[in-house]
Amino acid sequence: MRQERSVTDWIRRSILRACDMLPPITAEEIEANLRDVRDRTFDALRNNRLRMGYVRYESRVGCDQNIGYAQRADKAIDDYWRTGNKEFLVDAANYIEREWQCPSFERTYFEALDHPEGKP
Repeated sequence: MRQERSVTDWIRRSILRACDMLPPITAEEIEANLRDVRDRTFDALRNNRLRMGYVRYESRVGCDQNIGYAQRADKAIDDYWRTGNKEFLVDAANYIEREWQCPSFERTYFEALDHPEGKP
């Protein structure tokens, strides 16, 4: 029930802000909400593995577009479904981030599909 109240409260506050009846949302409010959404353990595991991966591999290789990070992420997710081991979710998240940084193919782009102002 708490989640429904917070969503309702969020909608109410958004409407009031749109009507200039509330001050704009503050950075502190955003950070407080993100603390409830983000998982610190997941972030710490991801960051630790990124650092170790850099030391082990990428400090010598750099950004290699032939690695196929998206395919590795798919395999890690398949391994998670097969085993239930959450380590594969951490690996998949890191592979996705590396795919963002080093796309496996040309003509990649970002287009926000849920917000019209994000479209080119």
